[in-house]
Amino acid sequence: MEHTTTLDEAFDPATEEGTPARELLPPGKYKAEVVKAYIAGTKNGKGQMLNLQYSITEGEYERRLVFDHIIVQHESVDAQRFGRQKVKDLCVATGVTDAVTDVEVFLYKPMVLTIGIEKDKTGQYPDKNKVTSVKPVISWNGKLPDKVMVLNEPTKGEHVDMNDSIPF
Repeated sequence: MEHTTTLDEAFDPATEEGTPARELLPPGKYKAEVVKAYIAGTKNGKGQMLNLQYSITEGEYERRLVFDHIIVQHESVDAQRFGRQKVKDLCVATGVTDAVTDVEVFLYKPMVLTIGIEKDKTGQYPDKNKVTSVKPVISWNGKLPDKVMVLNEPTKGEHVDMNDSIPF
């Protein structure tokens, strides 16, 4: 195909519609997976960030994208600590237990995102979705359980006979 800078038919912006404003995801929990992960420098050049693109994998908002930027290295000890805590949560959610050098290790693994809405305090920018937590998928029916129950756990005061036939 030959390249050109001229359209066959003129594009008249006066008669075309722009992209409608994106509706925010309602705050809540969503099953998702990372579909893009890469490292880039921070805007001020003082650190590195893990940039993540999540895709919702189920429900009404399936295939909607959510973005997150996590500081992994920074001259500010507090910013770095907070960011590295979030990366640890991502590792737990995706089952990653080895040291991470290639962030593509997080791709296409199911997890549960808690999504909130971040408001710009200055009013200069519109509200946006924010990933507030990342957790492993325990069970999924569109809603996570309030607490996880351990099966066969003895009730308070119940005697458990540890002398069974298992030889250890």
